[in-house]
Amino acid sequence: MQELSMHIWDIAENSLRSGASCIRVTIGLNRAADKLSIQVEDNGIGMDEGTIAQAVDPFYTNRKIRKVGLGLPLLKQSAEQSGGGFWLFSDGIGKGSRVLAEFVYSHINRAPLGDIGAAIGRLICLNENVSIEYTFSVDADSFMVTTGELRVVLEGLALNTPEIAEAVSKLLRDNMHKIYSDIY
Repeated sequence: MQELSMHIWDIAENSLRSGASCIRVTIGLNRAADKLSIQVEDNGIGMDEGTIAQAVDPFYTNRKIRKVGLGLPLLKQSAEQSGGGFWLFSDGIGKGSRVLAEFVYSHINRAPLGDIGAAIGRLICLNENVSIEYTFSVDADSFMVTTGELRVVLEGLALNTPEIAEAVSKLLRDNMHKIYSDIY
């Protein structure tokens, strides 16, 4: 995965596979500290300490389809190569999980953000029954959207139609661009 947006998508997919009904994605850029952070939190099945330790091993996966799980190990590697760090948290089985990756923003090895608007837009529109909260912040400015707010604004229209999906992605891109013009 060459873009951070794809890592976010992969982690969110892990959340969905773990039975999450609520996913919170937070991206924050602190220019003074030269730090970019990405956090994905869910209310899925959670993990015990042993599973947390194994989750960053590329040869461990709980999926039956393939025998490797590269998403979290590659994100960890990407964060560390940029001078940042990676943490995986869970308060135990049944208590959800949280992934936090931090990057030195100006580091030459930091992967590009990619099309965050499209990734989050797809996540929202392809998972009609999941509550999703997305926050993007740059220094003191921030933008947040929730599926609950979108449902109110759309007055009952389905989130998963192509027109709504494109409109949601555009809404995300436009609002992120307002607070950080370098994003796209």
